[in-house]
Amino acid sequence: MKRFMMCMIIAAMAAGLCACGVGSYAAAPENRVLVSDNTPVHDRARAISGNSHDLKPSYTQAEYDFVAALKLDGYESMKVEDYNKKVLNWEDEDNYHKTEDILRKVFYALPEDDPNRDFIRTTLYNTWEECSNLHYNACHRQNPTYSGSAIRETYGDVYGDPLLLSGAYGEFCFDYQVTDGKNITVSQRDSALKNIEDQMQKFLDQCSDADLKDEKAMEKKLNAQLEKLLKTKADGITFGSEHDVDYFWEQPYEYENFNSGTTTMEAANDNENAQTYTKKQYDSVISALQPSGYESMSISEFNRTVYNAIYGNDASDDISYAYEMVAMSISDNDANADFLRKTVPTSLREYEAKAREVCTGKTVDPECSDTLEITHMEDVFGDKVETGACYTDYSFTYRITAPDKLTVKERDKFLNDVTAAISQSLDKLASDKMPDETQVKAAIEAAGKAVTADHIQFTGCTIEYFEAIPYN
Repeated sequence: MKRFMMCMIIAAMAAGLCACGVGSYAAAPENRVLVSDNTPVHDRARAISGNSHDLKPSYTQAEYDFVAALKLDGYESMKVEDYNKKVLNWEDEDNYHKTEDILRKVFYALPEDDPNRDFIRTTLYNTWEECSNLHYNACHRQNPTYSGSAIRETYGDVYGDPLLLSGAYGEFCFDYQVTDGKNITVSQRDSALKNIEDQMQKFLDQCSDADLKDEKAMEKKLNAQLEKLLKTKADGITFGSEHDVDYFWEQPYEYENFNSGTTTMEAANDNENAQTYTKKQYDSVISALQPSGYESMSISEFNRTVYNAIYGNDASDDISYAYEMVAMSISDNDANADFLRKTVPTSLREYEAKAREVCTGKTVDPECSDTLEITHMEDVFGDKVETGACYTDYSFTYRITAPDKLTVKERDKFLNDVTAAISQSLDKLASDKMPDETQVKAAIEAAGKAVTADHIQFTGCTIEYFEAIPYN
């Protein structure tokens, strides 16, 4: 925590003891959250955008209604001093703390889409900050502070889901003083403070991508810009000399480690010792992952549904765990075995491939893998005798050319047809001679390309392992 913020904390503690006695504390809202390099990416972005309310206690409808009612008729035209005193009378000890407790609950737990969010997090915040300083600073005067942020993010599209590719995050705070609260209106105060934030955002938007990646240089540039802006004049407000800036640039995902269902499927192929699952877990997995009529859903919609149910921001840990448990230990005879072991993992791999493609800007096709044992038979006095065998692990890639048109049923049929065609082709190859790796690869590619379907196509194969064993 930087020097300015430490000074604010110390001053607030001292002021609280002076104004309200031992045990009281200055509880003005603290929008600004300086984050460290060890903070997880999604928490760092949430801290700046003000979405940390999920960590705070919730509020009642009555408490929300109380705060919403502070949006008085014509409040924007009211004088700052008059409005502030109606909202948080700093001279009324009991009512002040009662109102502040309610404000704190609503402020920190307010949803992003709340219709009063802008009012609560701007006008009420500014008023709360100013009244807090008047209430707690009876013995130690301290100016109110304004906290703002400038954010620039780039997104890619993964089956209709926005994927954050990079983000530039600047956050800052500065102190100010309302010098003419009897004449300046609430709207004028809010606009003057918001203008500083808007100008910081404009400055960030004009920086080049190369500039944004240099954190140290960008922090200096933002600091210089803020200093310049704080020297400007605004009616009824004086900007202080104390300010603080923090900046970081992030690529939030390690693309090589993007979530997929591969691990679960590998475990599912060897489930002798897998733990069992409950009926409740089974039902919850099917309910979350298998919408009614899913086979007719487009690949875009289904892949998005499956990924977000298991790995998305709103995914439940219970569902993620239950899916792994059920997929690993479900009976082969269960009606949903293929769905959970083939359909779902395939969609997760496709989502992963698309995410990699969007992130890297390079073509990344999803892939399927299989293991085959091919036996070579020869005629021995009229009998077919096995004289050798080939073992191969292979994978093939495919391209979905129209994910909004291709259905889940069509995708699954195509992949099953390719796998079957490859198996038949290799069996035929082995019936004539003992094949080598090159011949096996050529046979797989020929078989895959021969399978055609609308909106999806075979694109290539790789031999992961091959061994030919002639019998003596």
